Amino acid sequence: MADKSILQSLQENSSADVMNVIYDNVNKLLGAGNQLFVMEFPARPLNAHTYEYNTDDCYSTLTKPYPVQEAEFLLSDQLFDVSPVVQGPNGERLSTVFNTVINNYVPRLEALRSFVHDQKNLREWLMTPVEDEVRGERKILSRMAMARELYDEFLERRNEWYALKNRTYDAYKERGDLDGYARWLSTEGLVQEEIVSNFYNDAVVRGHYHEVLTILGFLNVSSPSEALESTKQKMRSSLRRSLDGSSDVYPVQFQPSDWFKALRPNLSPKELTMATDSLVADYRAKQKQLRSLKELLGEQTVMEVPPEEQKRLQTEIDSCERQLSESQQQLISQYGSGVVSAVKAVLNVYKEVGDPFTKAQEMLERVRKVGEGDLVPTDKRVYSLIEGIAGDVVENVLNSCQAQEKILRDMKQLNDARMAYSEAKVKDLRLQKQRIEEQIQNVQADLDFLAPLVTGTIVEADRQGDQAPDASLLTASEEAQDENFMDVVIKSDESGSFSSGSSSSSASQSSWSVGGWFWSASGSHSQQSAEEHQKKLDMNKKLEIGFRVKKVTFDRGGWFNPTLFKLSDNYFRLADIQVSRGLTKDDIRAISTSGQNVAGRLRSLVTYNTVVDGTNKQLDYVLPAFPTGFVVAKDVTIRIQSSKEESESSRQYMENHEASGGGIFGFRHNSSNSSRSQSESAYFGSSANYFYIRIPGPQILGWFLELTPADNASPYRELDPNLYADTLEALAPEKAIPESEAANG
Repeated sequence: MADKSILQSLQENSSADVMNVIYDNVNKLLGAGNQLFVMEFPARPLNAHTYEYNTDDCYSTLTKPYPVQEAEFLLSDQLFDVSPVVQGPNGERLSTVFNTVINNYVPRLEALRSFVHDQKNLREWLMTPVEDEVRGERKILSRMAMARELYDEFLERRNEWYALKNRTYDAYKERGDLDGYARWLSTEGLVQEEIVSNFYNDAVVRGHYHEVLTILGFLNVSSPSEALESTKQKMRSSLRRSLDGSSDVYPVQFQPSDWFKALRPNLSPKELTMATDSLVADYRAKQKQLRSLKELLGEQTVMEVPPEEQKRLQTEIDSCERQLSESQQQLISQYGSGVVSAVKAVLNVYKEVGDPFTKAQEMLERVRKVGEGDLVPTDKRVYSLIEGIAGDVVENVLNSCQAQEKILRDMKQLNDARMAYSEAKVKDLRLQKQRIEEQIQNVQADLDFLAPLVTGTIVEADRQGDQAPDASLLTASEEAQDENFMDVVIKSDESGSFSSGSSSSSASQSSWSVGGWFWSASGSHSQQSAEEHQKKLDMNKKLEIGFRVKKVTFDRGGWFNPTLFKLSDNYFRLADIQVSRGLTKDDIRAISTSGQNVAGRLRSLVTYNTVVDGTNKQLDYVLPAFPTGFVVAKDVTIRIQSSKEESESSRQYMENHEASGGGIFGFRHNSSNSSRSQSESAYFGSSANYFYIRIPGPQILGWFLELTPADNASPYRELDPNLYADTLEALAPEKAIPESEAANG
């Protein structure tokens, strides 16, 4: 990952608002599963007396006062926006929306056409008249009625046998002869069991008992249309009017039924974040942080180059410079010896010629082309002189090459020394070490603060363990009420660190020297530089949440049937009223954590585009989610501490040396200049925030929302007349079925 992306991710994480930080940590504990946990903030306090009634026996739900029923229904009937954090209900009512939805659904009949015809054929077989003997009489009944009559006869015989067995047991028991009853049961009782079994066999064979039940299983099928109608009937039958006559009220049961006890004020609120285990965990975390900082300080000490080492490197550079200068002088002298010998030889032979060196060059060209035999006597004498000193020239050239190689080695050694010195100049880590030492002091101060708290709470806990509890301070009912809560302590200490560093060093050395017969020039240039950049960003976010929590769920009974939403494929919709797009918890969390236009993107999840009267419009889904329960919390303590420290440092060191000189005949010029620059800059910044929220009384902390499945109902279209005509015709019997009610009587 690039440095920039790492830095941006740390900064974006640190900029999260307080509510998202609280929600993320609470949701990790309470928001598991597929339901969406919606936190209501500020939390909502409730009056316990509004929902209080006697719950001492199992029939308390039947005697629940009507004002309590209405108050519980109104509380559970609220709807909320689909968002991780809400301020309260959105004003809509679940019962009203649900009633609108189910009355907008129209069943589809296409799938029932073939099924109804099959039902007709099976029903005709059941209603076919048959003649048989029942209880000693010949009767003409339908197969359905015949099976019922024969099975009823079996049940009557079995009841008679049970009555006889009970009377016989009582008679033997009065005589004190239970062994005699056992003998009777194993002899005559066995015979009676077989007689009763024969009546069951008649029902199976002559009454087609199993065949009738099999066909009834095929006929007794409830279609999605019937499920829709059954829900409407249950809503009508359970409807009541509110006490003020302004709204409808439906039954709802809260679990646990004594949930209202959780709303009673707590006379002795607990500070859960100051519990012994919590403080010990903080103390250990600070110790670990202190060890880490000390290790970092040791690493910085190892990396730092002390001033003594910098002085030694400077001395080494001076020595290398002197050695390089001596090598350069030796090289010049070697080149100079060869040139002087050649000049003297030419001047002595061609002293009468205007340009003796040109004359000598022409002679050498002729020797290379045609050989020594074609030379004139003067040229031969010059050639013999040059040939005689050629060995000296070659030797001088070889010495010059060796001197050149030595110069290259000396220059490399000088460059290495200068690079080491430049790197040492930028590795002055005194500022970084000072910063780390300050952090160590801060952590040590925190440890000094926590130490007496930890030891004090442990000693106090031991003392309380040795003492018997005062029963007068807490009644039995209050103690049981207190046990219904779950103690939750969430502590999170997140830290992020970003650091980047870059360093570079370079050194160069160059020199040149040229000359002619009567002129010469030379020059040298050296440069060394180093730079180092460091950037560091430290972020720390500490969160402490302590609260006692209790979950309450709703049971709305049969009047609210959310299964209909899953059956929406089997319905038409009259108006263009859609229930939901089928959201998931991941869809909502992905948007809420993105930090980019969260409100607008969440809004887009609960709207859809459609055409109304030829105009494109954006409509709302009427029921994207509905509540199934809520969480009551008390003794809530929230602490949030966030800090950010950033530093940036830059060091640069550069040194240049230049020298040049030359001469012609008796004139000479020399010049030199040198420069050295060193710069250092550093920036340190920090920011810190602290939030403290204390809520001692019981309040609703959040709600659990069930996300509604996608609405797959189709727009209504006119039915094919042949469809329902054939279906209704199939439902009507072809002829009347004789039924001997007199025989049944």
